[in-house]
Parts: sequence; C-alpha cells; structure tokens
Amino acid sequence: MKFKIVNITVSIFVLGFIVPFVLQTDVFPFVRFGMFAEKPKINSQKELFLISYQTKDGKLHAIDYQFTKQSKWHQLALNYHLRKQEIIYLQKLNESFVEYNARKWFIDKVVIKSNYQQDTVKLAIYEVK
Repeated sequence: MKFKIVNITVSIFVLGFIVPFVLQTDVFPFVRFGMFAEKPKINSQKELFLISYQTKDGKLHAIDYQFTKQSKWHQLALNYHLRKQEIIYLQKLNESFVEYNARKWFIDKVVIKSNYQQDTVKLAIYEVK
C-alpha cells in the first residue's frame, strides 16, 4: 500500500513537471504566450492604407474616412492585403459606394518609418467596367 502511494505521488510529480512542456508546443495556439514568452517587440514603423478613386470626368478623390489602425476600413484593407486580394477589396468598395460614380479605384500602402521617412507603394488599381 505504501509502495502504491509513493508510485502515484512520483508519477503525479513527474507528469506535472513534463506536461506543461508538451502542451506548450502542441496545444497552445501561440507559443510566444507560453511559459517562456519573449518581450513583445515594438514596431518602429506604421502602415496606412489610402483608398482613392477617379470619377468619370477624370477628377481624383480620396475617401474621406480615417484610415488609421483603429478604423474598420484599415483592418479590412490590411486583411485583404495580407491575402493578396486587394482587387477584390476595391471591387467591394465599388459596390458599397456606387454613389461616387467611380471609373477607377486605387489602394496605396504608406509606410511611415521611425525617422519620419515615408514610402508609398501602389498596391492595386481596379477599373470599373
């Protein structure tokens, strides 16, 4: 009887010590939030997405929504950009904003670095048919 209690106690102790290491790589969806988490790195650059459109008379307009990181439009643009589906995003914008009477839609990504330098990359152009 005493031998069984010692075996059970040792088994529980060993399992209690090993199981967290097994679960850390198999069960936890984000390993960095596990037992040995690293400090989060501060990203020194910001990304913004600018959406603009050209009307049928040739005038270029920017959408007057705040495309900041807190904006739902920015989150959608980032989501479609990461999936490389910027054209689909512009098509959905065109369907949502029919009253703009747009001929072309543009999406640009602006990267603002820590030294306030700004890089602009044109991601996609969608021509309305």
